[in-house]
Amino acid sequence: MSINILFHFDKYGGGGNQFLKALRKRFKEQHIYQDSPIGAKVILFNSHHAFDEVFHIKKNHPYKIFVQRIDGPIHLVRGRDKDLDKVIFKFNKLLADGIIFQSNWCKEWNKKNIGIFSRYETIIYNAPDSDIFNRTGKINFGKTQKIGLISTSNS
Repeated sequence: MSINILFHFDKYGGGGNQFLKALRKRFKEQHIYQDSPIGAKVILFNSHHAFDEVFHIKKNHPYKIFVQRIDGPIHLVRGRDKDLDKVIFKFNKLLADGIIFQSNWCKEWNKKNIGIFSRYETIIYNAPDSDIFNRTGKINFGKTQKIGLISTSNS
């Protein structure tokens, strides 16, 4: 099996970008990642990004398997963009053979609010980059030390 992630990666980017970078790294470690979507059997695409590109490849290579990563529903997270959720739903119906949800909440709320579902679906949770978040070269935290910074983000 060979997999391509059809996504224009940013150096930093948001949660979807980080998730897909980590997944691509894992696929490369397993020697199943293909740099070209044309050479891959499975195309993983992210939510509402690269509609034209995904459509073009699906049209010219209908035998490939297309899997859509979905988060949101966007309008519940952002408080706006319900029309974008509708576009994602239509895109899913037309092009996706399967879905990767980022959480159980995301899966349930997309089904309830947007009606997105697939015969082939799974959840792959976001995870921190182990190259950054690890114990290598770190000293143990002592009870008398102050915490320098704690930060969270919901992209």
